[in-house]
Amino acid sequence: MLHIGLAIALLILCGSYKEYPAMSKRTGIKVITIILTVLTGIKALTVLFGVMPAYYGSESDISNSGLSAFSSVMFALIVIYYGGVITLSVIACVKGYKCMNNNELTTEAFSEQQRVNAARAQQIYRAQSTANVQQSFTTENTAWQCKNCGKYNESDNKFCIYCGHIR
Repeated sequence: MLHIGLAIALLILCGSYKEYPAMSKRTGIKVITIILTVLTGIKALTVLFGVMPAYYGSESDISNSGLSAFSSVMFALIVIYYGGVITLSVIACVKGYKCMNNNELTTEAFSEQQRVNAARAQQIYRAQSTANVQQSFTTENTAWQCKNCGKYNESDNKFCIYCGHIR
């Protein structure tokens, strides 16, 4: 069930990444693809070395033909289930690796991240500028202004609390 959930999540994330490339989605695709690749390899080895030998080893031990027919049907259902899970996982992994190697999407994701970072930096700068103006109006009479950074400090401070410059 974990394989199916991861494969579906990876396929949905790949589709979303193609519509709107973002670095967080690319990182998610990379992590899920690697985890799903490892789990799929383990699942395939389990089927090859666990289910198959267990069935063929137990077939000679069973003397009742009714039980043998039941075990054959169960074995077929198990192989079909595991085959489907492994196939879905492999398809999702291939799609994940293709998304990660798509240079156009990667370039667009990086440029989007740069736009987001620039917008955040401007927002922080505006907030600090507004705070400095408000601080200068409210504390102008009871504080001293630092000659190094220009910010106001309380009158009893000997050092600027923002940059450490001596009063």
